[in-house]
Amino acid sequence: MLTLFLLLVGGWVVLALLLTAWSMYIQATWYTEPATGLVWRGPTAAVGIMAVVALWMMLDFAAPGRYRPFWEFSSTEESKFFPEIRVPNPGSGREDVYKLRPGTRGEYRLGGLASGRQLPTRPPEIIILDGAEKSIFKPERDEKGNFKQRTTTAFGRETKQPLRYVDERGRVMLEDSLGQLATFRGGWFFGNLFLNALLLIALFAALWLLLRFQWPHALGQAVVLWLLLLLFALPPLLTQVEEVAQERAAASSE
Repeated sequence: MLTLFLLLVGGWVVLALLLTAWSMYIQATWYTEPATGLVWRGPTAAVGIMAVVALWMMLDFAAPGRYRPFWEFSSTEESKFFPEIRVPNPGSGREDVYKLRPGTRGEYRLGGLASGRQLPTRPPEIIILDGAEKSIFKPERDEKGNFKQRTTTAFGRETKQPLRYVDERGRVMLEDSLGQLATFRGGWFFGNLFLNALLLIALFAALWLLLRFQWPHALGQAVVLWLLLLLFALPPLLTQVEEVAQERAAASSE
């Protein structure tokens, strides 16, 4: 914990110096003269920004890996792999039983044998026995009966998502991780969006209200600084937070 505290204090010192020096230089260049009181405005602005970073660190410490920059976080919770899954065999009229190979991540083979046939890539349906409950997962299909893959568009490029297998309860398995449930968590999604947006708002408020930049200049600089923090500063910082959290969890379990 001392390491994380020192990282926060060090980050505040660096940010305070950068904001103060940058504001003095840029405002002397862009405006008639720099704003008064930048010597205290810079450190105060850094306090507000680092408060958001500290909140982010606390949340990530409590749930390691859940709160990350917006291109890294996932709002999907993945369950453990079921010990076995079944696939109907049209030839025999029975269900072929594929068991999870010990020590593997999602490798199912017929009968659980190393020499057994691997689970088909896109089986017609997946049957799961969860205690006494039987669930049937069927692939999503279009109106013509063909497999239906959803797509996402990012930066003008369309990407196909893995084929989804859905049961009657709306639970989902993906074709690249059959045997494992994937559940969307809206709270995680909005929590991550909130943190990412809150950091941008804090940067804009600091540059505009405290450092006295005109709001268009404050907004432009806030976006640039926001991206720099998300790209280069926060990922290694949050990784350090997660390592400390895992060490604490391991020590408490001994």
